[in-house]
Amino acid sequence: MSKKIKFKLIHNCVQKETIGLILFECNKNMPTIFYWNFAAHVYSYLVIRTIKMKDMDVRLSSFQKKKMHSRIRTLEDAEKDLRNDIQKLELRQTSDESIMCILNQYWNRVCF
Repeated sequence: MSKKIKFKLIHNCVQKETIGLILFECNKNMPTIFYWNFAAHVYSYLVIRTIKMKDMDVRLSSFQKKKMHSRIRTLEDAEKDLRNDIQKLELRQTSDESIMCILNQYWNRVCF
């Protein structure tokens, strides 16, 4: 009879040297971290000291919070850049409209 193992994805590693997955086995007796390195096709695991699942969830949520905070910062920077571009384009539009108005006045003087 085979035992079904449930895993939680902790971190998806995408770095220069390694591309892999870190999985956490949801076993209350002995938590185990498994790591699969896709580049080297190496499968390894670490048996870590017994930690309460609550502590592991706290660590995981703090890591996710840091990642989300960095994503929010990058999105805010991108939004700021786009707002600056919009302001530049609005200024350019007003200057182009004023030039067109002047050209229209001269054209009306010449034609009529």
